[in-house]
Amino acid sequence: MGKKKRVLIGICIFLVLVVGYATYYLNSYYRATDEMDKFIKSDDQVAVKEIEEGYFFDGPGDDKAMIFYPGGKVETKAYARLMNKLAKEGIDTFLLDMPFHLAVLDKNVADKIISKYQYDTYYMSGHSLGVGGV
Repeated sequence: MGKKKRVLIGICIFLVLVVGYATYYLNSYYRATDEMDKFIKSDDQVAVKEIEEGYFFDGPGDDKAMIFYPGGKVETKAYARLMNKLAKEGIDTFLLDMPFHLAVLDKNVADKIISKYQYDTYYMSGHSLGVGGV
């Protein structure tokens, strides 16, 4: 076997390993407990709607909203309890769903929310790597 062929085979093996690891990395993340499912559903105080950008928690307030970027490699619904509680306290919340659970891959999504919804005040928040999206 020639030197060029061995180098080419080595490069191919390296690329397969890199793609395999990247696939594993992007698909392994913290998954929320089943307990969070009850907070992602509407109740008598908060209407929860799935929107293109994630979830909208519509509580009794109508002038303030918070846009929340989840932490890196954390399932979106892991924050449902917090978003539901804030909505009950009068701050409607937008819980963003990020590609591969990484806010850095869609950091300007808040602009879409602000252009679609009309609130007097917006708060921006995030957790861990999600703060990089803010």
